[in-house]
Amino acid sequence: MNKDFENLLLEWPLCVIRDVDIATVISDSAPRRYAVVNRALKKGSLIRLRRGVYLIGKPFRKMTPSNL
Repeated sequence: MNKDFENLLLEWPLCVIRDVDIATVISDSAPRRYAVVNRALKKGSLIRLRRGVYLIGKPFRKMTPSNL
């Protein structure tokens, strides 16, 4: 996984991240961002909640998400 992306997940203050936020760090082409996100999904670093919204996986998450 991209080191910039891992640093983003480690430093992200919330437990949810959007694709717009990811695009600010990975300024490469859209297919490149898509590939990085897909690798993170397979690894468990991200969990898809809905299109464009992801829950950060336990190794990178700073807070526990609410059940609401």
